[in-house]
Amino acid sequence: PPIPLSLVGWDEIEALFPEPGSIVDKARYSISKGVGTVIVTLGDQGCVLVTEKTHTLFPAGQARVIDDTGAGDAFISCLASSLLENRTLEEAARIANLAAGFSVAHEGAIPSLISRQQLKSLLA
Repeated sequence: PPIPLSLVGWDEIEALFPEPGSIVDKARYSISKGVGTVIVTLGDQGCVLVTEKTHTLFPAGQARVIDDTGAGDAFISCLASSLLENRTLEEAARIANLAAGFSVAHEGAIPSLISRQQLKSLLA
């Protein structure tokens, strides 16, 4: 059965598919091999959600980067949490992007994770 969702960083997708081409092209190649949807995190550029027919860029906010340790953990935990709350994949990716942006503006992995209350404030 197909893998419903794959989350990779831009450096990982470049390592998997070193041939020339855009991130979207490389994600679509994964989709052609059985992955349903791909989210590529792009560091300070945000993330891109790629399906077989469309792609959506979620730009990163204007965070002052202090420490990027834990940003990926913040992204994936917030993405999973948002999906468990029955949000759409697009909403979940946008919210996860906010959580990662919050994370890089704080030092350390655990202290940089956003709380539910802080996230609600950012979303308001």
